[in-house]
Amino acid sequence: MVTASEMEQQRSPGTLRTFVDGLIESVRADDSERHRDILKEGRYKVVLEELVPLSRFSVLAYPESYKIQLVLGNQGYDALVFNETGQEVDRVEITTPHDGVAKAQNAKLVVTRGYGKVHVGTPGDDFDALLPHVLSTRRNKAQKDYSDCTLVIAIAPLPPFPSFESQYEKQIETRLNDMFSDPLIHHTRGADADGFCGRAELPSGQGAGPGSEEYRGDASPARRGGWG
Repeated sequence: MVTASEMEQQRSPGTLRTFVDGLIESVRADDSERHRDILKEGRYKVVLEELVPLSRFSVLAYPESYKIQLVLGNQGYDALVFNETGQEVDRVEITTPHDGVAKAQNAKLVVTRGYGKVHVGTPGDDFDALLPHVLSTRRNKAQKDYSDCTLVIAIAPLPPFPSFESQYEKQIETRLNDMFSDPLIHHTRGADADGFCGRAELPSGQGAGPGSEEYRGDASPARRGGWG
């Protein structure tokens, strides 16, 4: 089990990602820890909902010379970012929209019988199902003042079926365009090997003020309902 001090250690974006990837592999190798992870018991809730997306986002947003530090607790942000001289240059708040009840029920099934609910549908409909939760979170967060930090909204659809990759990417781009269609929001876009990233900056006086919202589509194994 990862300790609080290990989670809160300052690391460069690349080192943070390497640490998280190593943690993923160690949890996969231990059935007991893997089950605790799937159920989000103990610190695994923070690991899955904050540390993993932070490690993915950081390599996109900050130079390798910066240091990233997860901060446990309820202080209004989840991480601090420091530049080369040790000066704090950003604060990061992370949220992961999802259907909490459905996820919890499915996690219990995975642990007790080895697999979750069986779902029949078309490729990408899991991503569509996430959209209402993302938009609801976006509306709720827009009512708060995030002028002193960057807000990251992390989403984790299932990976595409073989041969459906191009269709999946088009669907993600379409949905991201929908989320960024608000004329009051200025944004930039980026991507890495795990998925897609966009930054939506709210002008002063609109919703979250001069802060920003980060939208993240991450298809990495670490974000697919646990590390199992």
